[in-house]
Amino acid sequence: AMTVKGMEIPAYDPRATWTQAMSYMITARGGCHLQGGYSAPIAFCAGYGEFPGVKSEGAALVARNAAYHNTAYDVLGVCAFSGFSITLDEFANMLNDVTGLEMKASDLETVSRRVLTLERMFNLLCGFTAEDDWLPERFFRDPIVVEGQATVCPEGEFRAMRAEYYESLGWDERGVPRATAIEELGLGAVLGAWEFERMAGAAIAGPGPGRREQIA
Repeated sequence: AMTVKGMEIPAYDPRATWTQAMSYMITARGGCHLQGGYSAPIAFCAGYGEFPGVKSEGAALVARNAAYHNTAYDVLGVCAFSGFSITLDEFANMLNDVTGLEMKASDLETVSRRVLTLERMFNLLCGFTAEDDWLPERFFRDPIVVEGQATVCPEGEFRAMRAEYYESLGWDERGVPRATAIEELGLGAVLGAWEFERMAGAAIAGPGPGRREQIA
């Protein structure tokens, strides 16, 4: 089935937009073009062309940033399409006007990273692993023509991009959040690193408060 984590992949072919492919692969929900970040337009839609669709270098961070943005939109309760014309800084200013807070775009990104990591912890506890952060084999095997070239998703580059995406969020090579990330994001109050490790059945890299030092 053309699914990731049981969710059917939507309109944008991963072979033509590798940043969107990363979102399909790693988002907690599965093959969704919104929850994990809507990055397809920057490759080929509506004439943006801000980042090449079939470039691996930098794609993981572009996809991660798109996930930050869409997660912030979800937290704020705003339409994802508004992000085409309203920046996170502007959203932060609106939030500050209503609440009296002093948020910046970077603060909203931290909120997004906290949400993404908490979702990751939930999925790991439900039995998902890095192997679930993967596309159907057809995308790695059967080419389509992109800008005149027969193109597939190159497996080696995609594994490297996945590892870079994990690392950018403070997760280890298996996609398990490190103890330092759990504590830094204040998630130890929800589920301490040691308890999470016990429940997930996966050793966490790095020391954390109230737990033994481990090597992943």
